[in-house]
Amino acid sequence: MVIASSDGVALMEYLESTQMPSATMTFFQTITGIKPAPNVVANALRGPSRFPGILKPDVMAPGALVLAAWPSNIKVATDQKQVALHSDYTILSGTSIACPHAAGVAALLKRAHPDWSPTAIKSAIMTTADTYDNTHNPIKDNKNNSIASPLAVGAGQIHPNQALDPGLIYDAIHRTVNFLCSMNLEENKILSITRSKKYDCSKSSSDFNYPSFVVLTSIGQNFQRIVTHVGEGATTYKGNVTLPEGSTVYSFTYKR
Repeated sequence: MVIASSDGVALMEYLESTQMPSATMTFFQTITGIKPAPNVVANALRGPSRFPGILKPDVMAPGALVLAAWPSNIKVATDQKQVALHSDYTILSGTSIACPHAAGVAALLKRAHPDWSPTAIKSAIMTTADTYDNTHNPIKDNKNNSIASPLAVGAGQIHPNQALDPGLIYDAIHRTVNFLCSMNLEENKILSITRSKKYDCSKSSSDFNYPSFVVLTSIGQNFQRIVTHVGEGATTYKGNVTLPEGSTVYSFTYKR
């Protein structure tokens, strides 16, 4: 247990004032239902990506003041006398704690759907993420107390249970190489990602089959997205798109 310096002074004064000091510790339950939640912390990393053709971040995950297990042989803090304090738990914040949440969800999806590719798993996580908080309003950015932009929240807060049944996925496994070629990567870098020398850059394309996309041009540009039904039984999907001014969407219904 760590207490504030002023509380420590008061505690020492009490110990010196009586021959039989006593203390009582009361443990409260975890407080839940804090509203609004979730939100983007002010110091969270934000987009855009170094490669501006892909929207980053992909999603947001719990990463602020998270109670986490901790190796008991590694100190969690030091007291005023620089004595190491040890515990089986500690409070962590940052990407280093948000990433394990997202990785854990990915592992659960792979266990539930062993035939899914990495891009299919990412798609399921992104397309089922929540963009609203527990007050049914858009997730806010604590940096300016306004609605969080896609460059702060990505597709939204990860929702593991919803990701198990996304309905449709954007599987980009067969178009990954075309995208890598469009980035003009060196051969050894492409090999390190694909783990195969059997690739062809003749169909280089920056139009990756990603669950999101970014328009970076003022002239006409075409985007294509192919979705795959991964739900049970035959299903019909109908698109509902809110168009930016000057845009056109062509779609067709595919039954499977």
